[in-house]
Amino acid sequence: MTRDEARRPARVAATAAVVLLLAAAGCGDDDEGTDVATDADQIQKDYVDDVRAAIGPIAPQSQQLIVQVGEAQSIGDLSQPLAEAEKGYRAATRELEDITPPEDVAELHERLVETQRQIADATKEAEQAAEQDDPDGLDEFSEAGDRYARRSRALSEQFSELGYEF
Repeated sequence: MTRDEARRPARVAATAAVVLLLAAAGCGDDDEGTDVATDADQIQKDYVDDVRAAIGPIAPQSQQLIVQVGEAQSIGDLSQPLAEAEKGYRAATRELEDITPPEDVAELHERLVETQRQIADATKEAEQAAEQDDPDGLDEFSEAGDRYARRSRALSEQFSELGYEF
């Protein structure tokens, strides 16, 4: 096994860790004051709560994937853990699609949904690559994870600029 082949499971785990960190960042507890909120504030709070609920389950799913990657003896062993992660990422995508965002973040929300869809698609492709013992497919997953991380951070910053803290 070459050095690059030996590093592939670690790269898959690193990608799962990125998804975990980004999802965990979206699960924060909002401890702001309990003053009576305006309608706009309540709409914003409800939206943030809905997004947190949609992406919250990704964190434990990604954590489980990291553990399973560490236990994998071969690329093929990653097939089932990736399949389970893909289901979780896909469920989060569906839940995000069902959220009606406030008008001021509608475009950002669509980009959030698309970014989540892309990581779910990349995870499915990685699962298929693992089934076929194709190390190049796992490399593509790692690259997709890097893109997902950059897009997610940029979206988070844009939401934050508008007062939406996930």
